[in-house]
Amino acid sequence: MLKRFRSFRIVFGLSIAAGFLSILLSEKRSLEELELKSRDFRLKWFQKSGECDTSIVVVLIDDEDLRRYGVGAADSSLWPLPRNVYARLIDTLYAMGAEVIGIDLVFLGGDRHGAGNDTSFARAIQRGGNVILPFTFACNSSSGDVRDILRFELRSNIVPAGYTGEKSITRVCVPPSMFCDAVPGMGFVGSIPDKDGVHRKIPLLIPYNEWLFLHFDVWVALQYLGLSYDSAAVHSGDIRFASGDMQNLLSISINEKAHMLISFRQANTLKQIKLREILDHCSTNMQDKIVLIGVSAPDLNVPECYPTPFDHAMPGVVYHACVINDILSRNILIETGMKTNLGLILIVCLLLGFILSFLFQIPQRDQSALTMRERSQFGAKSLLIFLILALTYSGIVICAFAFWGIFLHWTSLILTIVLAYMFTFSGLFVPQGLSLVSQKVAESFKKPDLSKFLYFVIKGIIITGFFLLGHWICNPPEEYGLYELLLYLTAIGVLNSGDLKEFIKKIK
Repeated sequence: MLKRFRSFRIVFGLSIAAGFLSILLSEKRSLEELELKSRDFRLKWFQKSGECDTSIVVVLIDDEDLRRYGVGAADSSLWPLPRNVYARLIDTLYAMGAEVIGIDLVFLGGDRHGAGNDTSFARAIQRGGNVILPFTFACNSSSGDVRDILRFELRSNIVPAGYTGEKSITRVCVPPSMFCDAVPGMGFVGSIPDKDGVHRKIPLLIPYNEWLFLHFDVWVALQYLGLSYDSAAVHSGDIRFASGDMQNLLSISINEKAHMLISFRQANTLKQIKLREILDHCSTNMQDKIVLIGVSAPDLNVPECYPTPFDHAMPGVVYHACVINDILSRNILIETGMKTNLGLILIVCLLLGFILSFLFQIPQRDQSALTMRERSQFGAKSLLIFLILALTYSGIVICAFAFWGIFLHWTSLILTIVLAYMFTFSGLFVPQGLSLVSQKVAESFKKPDLSKFLYFVIKGIIITGFFLLGHWICNPPEEYGLYELLLYLTAIGVLNSGDLKEFIKKIK
C-alpha cells in the first residue's frame, strides 16, 4: 500500500505539473488557434438541429441596388445612398406590417445629397415608431454628441463581476440628433475577431465612461419581445430582462468579457430579400416580422462582411441576424471559464494517479534491473490508459456541446494528458536509459570513467532541445524568457526524477 501511495504521489505530481504547463502553453497563439478550430469542428458537425426563426427577414442592398438608387457620376460615388431612399423603405415596410426595423448602417453627419433627405429620413423613423439605429465606438475619432444616446444607457449601470472587456474605447460615433430623438432604441454595433481573424462572438455590453450600453442586436430583440432595457439585471454569467408582469423573461449567457457566442445555426436559411424587391412591392409578407437592413456590395468596395466559421465573407446584416436568431430561440452557447478548466485538469490528474499507481506495481524489483520486455509492456499499458482517457474526454467534450451547447476546453486537457504521459514514462525510464547509453558508449572507447561525463553531456543535449522547443512555441518573441525557463525546468525535473526518487528513498 505504501508503494502504491508513493507511486500515486509521483504520478499525481507529474500530472499536476503537466496540467499547469498545458494551461500556460494553451495561451500561445498556435495552441489557441487549435482550440478555436476544435470549436468550429463541433459547431459544424455536432450542433443540435433547430428551426430558424421565421420572423427575421434580411433586406440586402447589393450592387444592383446601388446602381439603381445611388446618385453619382461614377460607381465609386454611388455609396452611401441618399437617405430619402431609406425613408421610402421605412414607410413601405411599416405599411407592410413590419414589427421591428433594424438598420445595420451607422449614419454620421448630414446627407451629402442635401439636408432635405435627413429631414425625410427622421420623419419616416418617427412615423414608424419601430426603427432601431446603431452607433459605434472608436479609439481615435468621434462624431456626434454622446448626450444624444444617454437615454439608451442601462439605468442599472452595473458592470459584470470580473469584467475584463474592452478597455481601449475612448470615443463614440453617434448619428445626428434628429435621428437619435426619433428612435425608440439605439445600440452599438461591432464584433471582435479571435486571434485567427474569425468572428465567433459579439460583446453585448460595453462601458463607456460611467455609462453602460447594449448591443444593437439586443435592442432589436427587446423591441420585438416588448421588453424594456430598464429591466436589465447583469450578472457574472448572464444578462436578464423581464416584462413588467414578469411573464416574459429573457436570459442571455455571457462570458467574463460580456461576450455572447454565436451558433450560426441558420445562417444559410434566413430569408433574404433585395432592396429593389421591397421598393417595387414585389414582396409584401412582412406582417409581424423583424426586418434587418444592411449592405453587401463587394463590386463597389462596400463589403461590410465578417469572416466566420461557416462563411469567409458573411454580410454584416446576416451576421447580426444570426445573433438575433440565437437570442429569440434561446439557443445561447455557453463557454466554460478557467475555474471549470482547472477543475477538469484536477480530476484528470487524480484519475491518472489512481490508475497508474497500480501499473507501477508491475515491476517489483529495482528499475535498473528491468528487462527491455518489462519496460515495453509497462510503456504499452501506460500508453493504452492515456489513449483511453484522451478519447473518453474528447467524447465528453462532444456530448456536452451536442446536448447542452456547452463549450468545454479541449486543447488544454488533451495537452495535459499527453504531457503527463511524457513526464511519467520519461521520468521512470529515461534516466536509466541515458545511464545505459553512456555506459555502452564509454565501453566502446574502452574508457569506463567517461560514462558519467557522457551521461551529463546527453542530458545537456536533451535540455538544450527543450530550450529550442521553447523558441519554436513562444510567440511573440518578448515572451521567450518565461516559457523557455518553464520548459528548461521541466526537462531538468523529468531527466533527474529517477535520481530524485533515489535521493528521497535514502532520506526515508
